[in-house]
This record gives sequence, structure tokens and C-alpha cells, in this order.
Amino acid sequence: MIIHNNVSGKKKVVIFTHVDTPTEETSHDFSMQTCLCSVRAKKIGNCEVVKVFTEISNYQKRRDRPVLLEAIKYCEDMKNKITLFIALDQSKICSDNGEYEIIKEDLKFCGIECITSEQDFSFYQKGV
Repeated sequence: MIIHNNVSGKKKVVIFTHVDTPTEETSHDFSMQTCLCSVRAKKIGNCEVVKVFTEISNYQKRRDRPVLLEAIKYCEDMKNKITLFIALDQSKICSDNGEYEIIKEDLKFCGIECITSEQDFSFYQKGV
């Protein structure tokens, strides 16, 4: 396993957001996803969100998702020292369970944990 050496001690986080249509983009869905993922990073503690990737695409296969591929490549680049990849839920990354697990394992191989913030959604709805 390759481990990214982060001398600052903070966990460097990449957030990935995804909507299927431009209509969802204008409905503030990206903002909500970013907010929920940021809340998740804050709950983990000692995290710094260094980049947010946003994708509008109704494709679910990784090969058809250029922004997802760019985000993964960014995370795997050792100079970026990313330790966490956060998305709202699995479907924002990939709706296919098998492909999602492959993405998680590829990131894990580079020392990057892939997590979701879906368990925090009720927290956000209460307005806290």
C-alpha cells in the first residue's frame, strides 16, 4: 500500500459532487452536497478540504465520467497528499456496486479512504 506523507498533520480532503442534469445544478444540489460533505469532514476532525470536483452527467460508468476520473487521478497524485475522498453517497460516485468497490479499493491502495456523508443527511435537514 502506498501511503501519502502529509507532514502538516491535517487530513487533506477531496469532495466529489454529482448531479444528473443541469436543472439539478441550478437547484443548489451541488451546494447541498458540498455542505454535507464538509460537515462530515468537520465531524471527523483535523481535516482540510483542498478541492471540490463537480460533475453533471447522467452516465454511471467510470469510463464515461471525465470529472470523476480527474478527481481520482488528482487524489492518486502523491504530491497532493490526499487522505480522504468524500461524496454524499455511493450513487454520486457510481451506482454499480462492483465498480464502486473497485474505485474504493483503488483509492485505498494509495492510502486514501473513500467515505460518504449520507449518514449526516438527517443532521442537515434539522437545520443544525
